[in-house]
Amino acid sequence: KMFRGNNLSHMSGITSLTRITCTILDLLCDKCIIYQVPTVSWKATILGRRDATKEDAVSFVKRTYQKEVCHDEADAICECQYLVKYRLGGTKSCLKDITNA
Repeated sequence: KMFRGNNLSHMSGITSLTRITCTILDLLCDKCIIYQVPTVSWKATILGRRDATKEDAVSFVKRTYQKEVCHDEADAICECQYLVKYRLGGTKSCLKDITNA
């Protein structure tokens, strides 16, 4: 993520994240389908606002799945729901297995 709020992130952080992302993509591209989900897309669709906060995602998961999760887990669950429902045409949630872990 290049921007945090209205500020540009530190270049070292951007470089490190890019290296990690490229390594993961290189390792997995032949093994599975990789989907990119723009943050504003899943936030607007799942949480109802493009500028929704991490706390909004945590609240959504707690309200929807009765699970206490950290903000990273909440983001992942929301992204998964977006992918399954709106990109893959799924009619049921894959989140039952994820949230029961």
